[in-house]
Formats: sequence, structure tokens, C-alpha cells
Amino acid sequence: MSQQSATKPSLPISEDQWKDLRVPYENIKEKWDSIYSSHLDDDFERSPGVKKLTLQSYYENLDISGKINKKEDALEKILDVDEEWKYDLYAVVYFSKYCINSPSTIKSCFDRCESKADGTDYEDLYDDISESPDPVARVALLHFLDYDLLKDILVLDHCHGRTPSTQATIGNSDKEDKIADQADQITGHMEKFEDRDIELWHDFEHNGEHYVAISREIGDDVEQQVEGNLEEAPAELVTLRTREGSLEIMANSGKIASRARSGLGKSDEDFDIDITPPSTDSEDVLDAVSTLDSTQGESPSQMTLRGIKNKNSPLHGSPTIEIRGESDISMAIEQLREEGYDLTESIGNIERFDVRYNGKTYNLYPELVRSESDDDGWIVKYGAQGLSDTERRDFEEQAEELLEIPVMYEKR
Repeated sequence: MSQQSATKPSLPISEDQWKDLRVPYENIKEKWDSIYSSHLDDDFERSPGVKKLTLQSYYENLDISGKINKKEDALEKILDVDEEWKYDLYAVVYFSKYCINSPSTIKSCFDRCESKADGTDYEDLYDDISESPDPVARVALLHFLDYDLLKDILVLDHCHGRTPSTQATIGNSDKEDKIADQADQITGHMEKFEDRDIELWHDFEHNGEHYVAISREIGDDVEQQVEGNLEEAPAELVTLRTREGSLEIMANSGKIASRARSGLGKSDEDFDIDITPPSTDSEDVLDAVSTLDSTQGESPSQMTLRGIKNKNSPLHGSPTIEIRGESDISMAIEQLREEGYDLTESIGNIERFDVRYNGKTYNLYPELVRSESDDDGWIVKYGAQGLSDTERRDFEEQAEELLEIPVMYEKR
């Protein structure tokens, strides 16, 4: 197959663009001799670090011929073109190692970008890097192909393993890809509550999911230490992710996330946003507690009841009673029940019950949902420490399957 040469600019990413990616490029240049030159030398020996595949991307971009035998010699040839390339190379290393927490986000973005390399001088190199576990080589090639791909990675990493700060459903799910068009409405609503710059930073689609990342300025008075040099802290991200009619917002607080969600709800586009989770009736919630009670029959082996808090117990004076254990507490509840003190008799008195599932303890909170009609229902919100996105989804599926009640995560 004939190949066409890819566009080869002097430097693929500007200093301001690197800064936008959280890479202190100006500092790297200013402190090169005292700090970063030795760091790059060290990265020639480290893993992850600078390998031959990373340098090969520079060879292809700069049209340097010959096989790479010794990495140090290859770097000399690259710097013979322009000394500025050493800053760019270290920026690639810095982004890969210090800006991204999960290398899997780099890989998932790299895997969907094969078409960008097809038919260019990078085509064979893309295949070689695909077979390698090297995240630095992937970033090196991607930064030559398209700067926006690195922004994709930063947003994916922001969401990776993170529990949403708030959730909702989008009734008009066919409009999910139009959320970015309403960015001005979202940011304008958020700015009503705080005096800082808030703007659309990036939007893209990845594996059938739509991402809209909003940049929220931290503030001029906030500084962070970057390799011994004080710089203004970069803005933080607020990311809206939609998939199959669900809206999830990742932010540093539930308050910030709720403002973004409200801004979307006030936009010109009719997304039909509903923040009310599916409700159930009181008997279903009581049945869920009974299902966990091993003294009432065959309880699911995957889940055990580890705690319960009754805010209006049947004991004298109706005190709050809380029982917690390192193992199943069903027998303790049964002993109280035999004495005439049933802590599970009324769902309205249960403030919380705790479930152990797959090595984690989940706190479930039944809440009454008032409606204008007489048909009030109950929702069950839950929380847990250190939940990954995968663990959260797994628990929600298992709660519906084993306990037959819908549950909704709420950050507490």
C-alpha cells in the first residue's frame, strides 16, 4: 500500500498547550541544566521511561533514517535537528508518568486511534507500539498525530475509577451528543455562584460514551509547588459523561457537580433530565432487609448483613439503636425479635443498614420520596469508601438482582 507523508511541524505542541495539559513546560526549560537534564538521563534507564520505540516516533517525524542501536546516539541525532526537541521529549515523559494516574487510559485512547496512523509514515510504528506495554511510546506517537488525543487521555484519567459526584437520567438520550453545544449555559449557571473563570475545556466521544470537560479556575491566590518552582495551580476539571441515557458528573464536590447538572437542565435543549432515582414501596425495602437476614431463610451468600441503625426502636423511650458486627448480625437481630423488639418491623424507623459485599461494606439509606399524589415511594441510596467505577456498577447490578430493589449512589 502506498504511503503519504504525515505533516511534520517543528514542534507538535506549543508551550501553552503543554501547560494546558498540566505539564510545566516553561519550568522545564528554565530549570533544564539544574534539574531536568539529569531527569531525562535517568529516564533512559527507568521503566517506564525513554525506550527505542519512543525515539523512533521522533525519527519518523524528523525524517531521520537509520536503525536505533544506542538510545543516547539516537538522542544526539534528534538534537542535531534542534536542541528544543529535548524539552518536548521530556514533556512527553512528564505527561505520561506524572499527569496520568492510570496507564490504561493511555492504552484505551491509543487503541481507538489506529485510523489516524493508517496511510502515514507512522503506520508500521503504530503496530509495533500496539504490541508494547510502553505508555511513554504511546503518548509520544499520539502527540505527533493529534494534540487533542492527549486531552482525551487527561479527561479519561480524571474519570477513571472515580465515583460520580452526582447522577441523573436523560430522557431524550438521542441528544447526548449535543451537551457540548450547551456549554455556555452550563458554565454561565456555574459562574453565578462563584467569582472565577469556568469554560468548556474539551469534548469528545470514546467507546460510545460522550465526555464534556469543563475547566474551573482554582484561583490566582492558590499555588502549587512544581519541582521547586511556584506556579499558578492549573484549573480543575468538572466532567460530564453520558452513556445509555445516564448522566454522571465527576467533580471535586457534590455542590459543584449539582451546579453543572442544574445548568444543563436550564439550557435551551430539552434533555428531559430527571434526578429522581427509581422508587419502590416500603414492603420491597423490608423484603430486601429480610432477604439479608439469614435467620429468615436462605440469604444470598454474596451479601451479608453487617449492621443496622434504628432511629425509633421499640425499646422503652424509643432510643436510637445501632448494631454492627464483623460478621453476619442476623442472629443478634433475631434474639431481639424473640424478646419483642423487632428492629426491622417498620422501614420508616431504619436509618441505615450495612451490607458486606465482595470485600467492601456498603451503607444503605432508605428514604421516603414524597409525591403530589398519595403514591409515595422509597428510594435506597448507598455509600462506601474507596469505590471504583467498576465496583459501583457491580454492586448496583447485584443489589437489583439479589435484593430486588434499585439503589443509587450518593456521596456522603
